[in-house]
Amino acid sequence: MTGCCFLFAGTYTRKMAHVNGRAAGIYVYSWDPATAGIKPVHTATGIVNPSFLAVHPGLPVLYAVSETDDYDDKCNGAVAAFAVNPVNGSLRLLNMRQSFGSGPCHVSIGKKGDVLALANYGSGSIA
Repeated sequence: MTGCCFLFAGTYTRKMAHVNGRAAGIYVYSWDPATAGIKPVHTATGIVNPSFLAVHPGLPVLYAVSETDDYDDKCNGAVAAFAVNPVNGSLRLLNMRQSFGSGPCHVSIGKKGDVLALANYGSGSIA
């Protein structure tokens, strides 16, 4: 897939008060700038409501919130890190941790990639 790049789409996989989620997870598409063609190449499943995504500035890592309030049987959401295969765009789960609040809705990575900030909509908190 030389010359292409990857596009990542976060989705809702579970019904919530504001959305009737029915997607499978994180969708990965290849984009060829020479032809402007977009095609699906991978779907990462196993994460609930990966509604917001952020790419690490220097590593092939994608972060995703898990917009829920029941991660690990606690009143928390979660954030996950995925390794991005630079050849085919496939995602491999590296780890998942609680968001220390419910309904995480935004994740951001610092310029140097050494800080991750997370906003929890449900609990009105940051981590």
